[in-house]
Amino acid sequence: MNRALFLIVFSALTLCAESYFTVDLPENWQKVPTSSLSIYNHAEDALKNEKVGTYSAAYERKALLDFTLPYILVEQEKHAPYSVSELESMAEEMPSIIRQAYLPLHRAGKFGEVKVMPGIYDRERNMVFTYYEMVRAKPREEMFAFTACFPSKIGLVKLHGFGKRSDYEKSMAEMEQILNSFAFGSNYFYQPPLKSSKKLKALPAVCICAFILLYALRFIGKRQSGGREPFSKKE
Repeated sequence: MNRALFLIVFSALTLCAESYFTVDLPENWQKVPTSSLSIYNHAEDALKNEKVGTYSAAYERKALLDFTLPYILVEQEKHAPYSVSELESMAEEMPSIIRQAYLPLHRAGKFGEVKVMPGIYDRERNMVFTYYEMVRAKPREEMFAFTACFPSKIGLVKLHGFGKRSDYEKSMAEMEQILNSFAFGSNYFYQPPLKSSKKLKALPAVCICAFILLYALRFIGKRQSGGREPFSKKE
């Protein structure tokens, strides 16, 4: 295992000696070099016509070129500690947020239609998880993706995973391993107080995997039965 430590930094000063969060990377994965991440962020900013430097870190399967699928992007947000109801609302709103994020890319012809599953709040893992699929135009590639949101005492860490549909089983297994290993340092760990909620869900990792697999198989079945390509751009 490769343990990746992420030190939270403000104005070049580390808040404390302890890491903000850690993940265990599979042996064939690595952290994306800062120089490559800067180039990626610059391209994203240019596309959105704004300067935000969205991603603070990235992890990838080792390859000749950086950002060869699969890879995971890390995004951070500052926020007061989230309540259970806020995390449940986040799960409900995440599909719409993802569709809106891809709308400019869809209109620019870079991606086809984005198919998003309903978001879930997994109480046991304290994570909001959303899975989706789409087609990248150039180079043409059917892709799967997910966004996993982990709340802390000082905000939110989002892991955005991307992989090839043709490599789904291997890529998803490796990225699930990374998700399972995610942990905040003790100074940042936060568990929302337990309170009654009709929408509260506590799904173990195996349930999430099964949920994703059933969703994927449903679309595979449509293809085999001669239905319309579910991930192709609408005419």
